[in-house]
Amino acid sequence: MRYPKLLAIIFVSTLLMCSHLFAQYSPTLDWKMHDVGHVRQLVNNVGALWYTITSYPGQRNCEYPHNSGEEHIGEAGIWVGAITPNNDTLVSVSSGWNVPSWPIFEFFPTDQPWDTIWVVNQGQTVNIPYWPNYEGTSHQDFVCRYSDDNVTNIAGHTPMPLDVIQTSHIWNYVPVILYNFYVISTQMDLQDVYIAYWLDGNVGYCIDCRSNYAYTRDDLSLYYPDQHLGVAVDSAGGPDGTAFSPIGVKLYPPDNHPANSLDWSFNWFPGGNVPSTDAERYRDMAAGTIMPNQQSTTNGSQFIVSFGPFNLSVGDTLHFRVGELFGDGVQGVMTNAHILDSLLVGVEPVSDNLPYHYALFQNCPNPFNPTTTIKYSIAKAGRVKIRIYDILGREVETVVNKQMPVGEYEVRFDAAHLSSGLYFYKISSGEFTKTKKMLLLK
Repeated sequence: MRYPKLLAIIFVSTLLMCSHLFAQYSPTLDWKMHDVGHVRQLVNNVGALWYTITSYPGQRNCEYPHNSGEEHIGEAGIWVGAITPNNDTLVSVSSGWNVPSWPIFEFFPTDQPWDTIWVVNQGQTVNIPYWPNYEGTSHQDFVCRYSDDNVTNIAGHTPMPLDVIQTSHIWNYVPVILYNFYVISTQMDLQDVYIAYWLDGNVGYCIDCRSNYAYTRDDLSLYYPDQHLGVAVDSAGGPDGTAFSPIGVKLYPPDNHPANSLDWSFNWFPGGNVPSTDAERYRDMAAGTIMPNQQSTTNGSQFIVSFGPFNLSVGDTLHFRVGELFGDGVQGVMTNAHILDSLLVGVEPVSDNLPYHYALFQNCPNPFNPTTTIKYSIAKAGRVKIRIYDILGREVETVVNKQMPVGEYEVRFDAAHLSSGLYFYKISSGEFTKTKKMLLLK
């Protein structure tokens, strides 16, 4: 639930923010609507389940049952928190609050024209640049990716940086949606990584859902620890009556990390006091505490469910899943949670066909003398060039210049013939380019 008095300020601030962020950057901010079965769920390629700064014109982000007029989501998205090698505490969010300038989102797609939302139906095979031969596994799959360093001038935001590939899956016979998240650290070895899913549950019947939030104020936050399931539920009565369905989010940790080996947290935020700094968010994500269920309707339902910790090395992928659940009351949500559990086997990637992404990683070691290793990955077959430049921008060496298939690679660079100083290395492949710094100390 948002504060109605701030709506005009938020709208103007968002417009100003967009013009500032995208002054020299032109991504395709895409949205699609899952419209198979009874759920209508908005998905975009900044990792948030609401309209954010896309062109979506509708009133509802998430409607169930279809044509019922019931909304369920104000905002939703992932939070990723970690400790860096410099002992900094960083959290990147695809959706969150940063009072008083909220909402905030820190993940964006690249400006490549194909970096939109890919729609793949069951049995179809599509060549996505970062996921060759992707095969649809549900009645409607969406695939997108976003990173926390494509926009670097977000106030208060320090990228880790991270790439995230997201898939979502919906079926026509059960009101559930499954999200797969593949989180990749591209420059730093991250310690004590925690994952959270944030939900601002706006549950109830509404007409002007994007301007009148009275229907959200009687929502409550509940948690079912055996299922790692957070639920936003509409209290009986109130200005919106009684909603047919709550909304639940169930978190599934990586397969090689049993749930009982991790620290789990459930935090809801009385009076809308949502954490708005990296330190505050990480504190709540890593708390390892389960708050009692919300008993009073102070400001609606806002909560996170989180788990961790993990270590995430450069180039490694952390894969986890989130189920979005609906049903006839809380019991219906629980029933459909069990159905989703049984569906998980059918939505795993085919064989070893996991996504690749374009990336240029930090050389290691750095500083170096005189050799170092440069690691990179290619999402689409083509010619790859990696060149070395001095501080004046003069090319001093080409270390890679050849046709290469999709995959991850590394090249050893020997700078024995060069003087100490700051150098730059740049990769180019198709329309992808990226440059990083390295320091030679002799």
